[in-house]
Amino acid sequence: PNFLWSYQYPHNVLSVGERIPGCVGEQFCNQLPFPVYPTPLYEVIVCALLFLVIWVLRKKIKIPGLLFSIYLMMNGV
Repeated sequence: PNFLWSYQYPHNVLSVGERIPGCVGEQFCNQLPFPVYPTPLYEVIVCALLFLVIWVLRKKIKIPGLLFSIYLMMNGV
């Protein structure tokens, strides 16, 4: 599906881009002129995977602060 690699964010809140033909009203009638990567979708997927990794490691790591350090490193990557 196209929304996985390009998205124009129709009806965006900032009213940035071109006006959508046939849209009624002053607000939320714009979309970006060129499709962009849907980074919020990618970020949700990666953060869910990070959560699963941390959840699996929580019982195995006994050193205080190590799990949090792993989270910070993986979140930074």
